[in-house]
Amino acid sequence: TVKADKLVYNQTTQQGQAFGNVVIIRLDGVEIKADEISLSDAFNEAQMQGIILTFADGSTFKAKEIIRTDKGNETTFKTAFFTPCTYCEGQNPLWDLRASTVEHNLQEKEYTFYNALLDIKGVPVFYFPYFEYPDFQVKRKTGFLAPSLSRSTEMGFGVETPFFWDINDSNDLWINPYWSVDHIPLIQARYRGIYSFSKLTAETSFTKEKNDKHSEGHLRVQYNADLTDRLRFEGQYYRVSNNTYLRRYPIDFVNDQSPWIDSFGKLEYFGNQSYAYARVMDFESMRRYIPRKEMPLVSTVNYSYTTKPFWNGLYSVSTLNAGDVYRKTGA
Repeated sequence: TVKADKLVYNQTTQQGQAFGNVVIIRLDGVEIKADEISLSDAFNEAQMQGIILTFADGSTFKAKEIIRTDKGNETTFKTAFFTPCTYCEGQNPLWDLRASTVEHNLQEKEYTFYNALLDIKGVPVFYFPYFEYPDFQVKRKTGFLAPSLSRSTEMGFGVETPFFWDINDSNDLWINPYWSVDHIPLIQARYRGIYSFSKLTAETSFTKEKNDKHSEGHLRVQYNADLTDRLRFEGQYYRVSNNTYLRRYPIDFVNDQSPWIDSFGKLEYFGNQSYAYARVMDFESMRRYIPRKEMPLVSTVNYSYTTKPFWNGLYSVSTLNAGDVYRKTGA
């Protein structure tokens, strides 16, 4: 769909021109606004002046000039501006990229920036002579994610430069270094994997003080598996180097205010009219005044059975529970 103050079409050359308040809405949801556009009949070749593109994901592209070639596969943006954030004309978005030239390859689903400058709230932060960014069609792709400025009491002021590895459609790895001038870098990593009958998530982080010989860190591994049609296992292993680590460092995917962390294993059985599980839980305190040896080891067993309806839709449910709490010391 093309709208403009004036439209001119040459049937012989199959070239069209649009002038004044030009708006093009493509089938993929992209909205294009321009001052002037020259394009072919199939929109495979085009030249545009004063362009603003709004993509289906809400991201915005601006350019003084756009040239579309190679049957629509290659698009070149001159004096370009891009932001994935909510954008209003005349206001600075949370972050944006400005470049002398941007090339978009439709087949590769990728933007290439040349002489790019990263702005955060209108303030220039980083210069990139060459920079690649996936377009809105890409859901997962290996590469560096958007950097961010961070500040914490322990780490001080720094920058995070996350990297995402798309191993395959069901496995990925995220690594996020926190670089600080006041502290040795904090490294975080997260692996996620989905398999035929199971799922695994592993998270870890580590760092250390400048004058400390020993590293600090945490590890959490979560695993779920369908052993058979009736048996399912769920487990978690969770450990930290000391009980203040999660509160002192900016660790993702954790509850840093929880008074404890737990490791557990749970086996479930699903019958036609019955359900049962056995679970063992091991706790570790995140408070200095509670030593680990005083934290309990808790075991529970549950079994329930539901009868078939025996009179006017009535049925009965029987439940059996058992539990045990063990710890080395403490009342």
